[in-house]
Amino acid sequence: MAFWAPVFIVLVTTVLVVLYRLGALRQRRPREPPLDKGLIPWLGHARDFCKDVSKFLKRMQERHGDIFTVQLGGRYITFVTDPFSFDAILKESRSKLDSFDFANNLVFKAFEYRKPQGQKNMIRNNTSKHLMSDGLVGMTQAMMDDLQTLMLEPDVGLRPGPQEWKQDGLFQYCCNVVFRAGYLAMFGNLPTNGKVNPAQDLLQSQKVFEEFRKFDTLFPKVITSVLLPKEKQEMRRLKHYFWDILSAKQILEKDNVSEWIRSSQQLLADFGMPETEQSKFNLVALWSSQANSIVVPFWTLLFLLKDPKALKAVREEAERVLRQMGQEIRPGGVPITVEYSMLQQIPVLDSVIEETLRMVAAASLTRFVVEDTVLKMDDGREYAIRQGDAVSIFPYSFLHMDPEIYPDPTTFKYDRFLNPDGSKKVTFYKQGRRIKPHMLPWGAGPFICPGRFFALNEIKMFVFLMVTQYDIELVDQEVKIPSVNVKRLGLGTVQPIHDVQFRYRIRI
Repeated sequence: MAFWAPVFIVLVTTVLVVLYRLGALRQRRPREPPLDKGLIPWLGHARDFCKDVSKFLKRMQERHGDIFTVQLGGRYITFVTDPFSFDAILKESRSKLDSFDFANNLVFKAFEYRKPQGQKNMIRNNTSKHLMSDGLVGMTQAMMDDLQTLMLEPDVGLRPGPQEWKQDGLFQYCCNVVFRAGYLAMFGNLPTNGKVNPAQDLLQSQKVFEEFRKFDTLFPKVITSVLLPKEKQEMRRLKHYFWDILSAKQILEKDNVSEWIRSSQQLLADFGMPETEQSKFNLVALWSSQANSIVVPFWTLLFLLKDPKALKAVREEAERVLRQMGQEIRPGGVPITVEYSMLQQIPVLDSVIEETLRMVAAASLTRFVVEDTVLKMDDGREYAIRQGDAVSIFPYSFLHMDPEIYPDPTTFKYDRFLNPDGSKKVTFYKQGRRIKPHMLPWGAGPFICPGRFFALNEIKMFVFLMVTQYDIELVDQEVKIPSVNVKRLGLGTVQPIHDVQFRYRIRI
């Protein structure tokens, strides 16, 4: 008996520790939000959450109200669904709610890149400098030049007259052109005897795009740690491919590399970071700048092609701006000059893009609880939140698609963000109160995307060129808007499950 007593105690203790770590012993404390652990220890509601984020959160809201805590794969996350309470969470002090450590760990998991200790905000500040302020004009112009090359170079010199229609998948075409132009604007051109060779850039950027799409397709599985053995091998191959073509050595040999990338490389080198780590940073920069922004042009054009009135309004606005700048559409796709200032004079297209983002931007905004704290809801209720948990909001379901804020939210309305006088509309209401913020496609607070202005310019330029340089139409005008890829819902911009065929030809 004396022998078995310690064994029994150890066994019971082990079981209790395992149950505790699996979350089976957690109980709701006074003042905490409703707790829903699910039926499966540790896993909790992870399967339903990953299957369809929006439906799951709607169901939890109906069951528990505007705030609740659920167990997802060993982590407890408190979701807030009241949009009036979003602002307080997003503005909460980083000493209480933060996500930098989580973001850094996520970046390491996906890209094997980790910021060196003491780096702080060095790279982020440099990114803001080049993509938000001083360098934004230059980056925008470089992007325009590369878009012109990719879209019009094959047709330059055609004589005025009837042009043949070309057919392609709209999603494939938009992602291809916008990604390649962004890649070339960021990482420059391949020189040939000191001269830029557009044909060589077209071939090389096509290969990069094809590999990037493979990487991006596997990315959600990397984040959720569900890669199969063969997929792990493929991801390893893809990483090495990008680390090679984005290496510091390769960049030094290129022409027209953006100041953003050159200055980032110099900062990292000055900080003593090895070249291998610099290559990893470049892959992070490429993915973060392109993975979501290349999808929005597809949705924008699709909504326009499904709405002839909207397409006509955007095209007339673009042509008016061109005339004001002393330009006109010339036969045969002769390139026009789109300047940075022109992108500030297109409120109709701005509204179209904002409406598109409202309907397809589906990122979760998550903060991690640094210390036990009290979360105050807009109606005055207070809830205790535990250290180590997370607090999350999902604007897609509880802001962007709220029928009280945006009537008939599943319908694309190109002028939803325009006032009657044609100016930008920024005031929206719920329950008779102004809702603020009314849109959250780029994040918020200290975690807001520093490249959002460049991303918007990418989308604007591409759509501007498509409506002014091409006749465009759907192969089947009655085609339904495709369903979204629910497996990516919560990660960024939703992707279509299937592509839509369209036709395009140089305008004459």
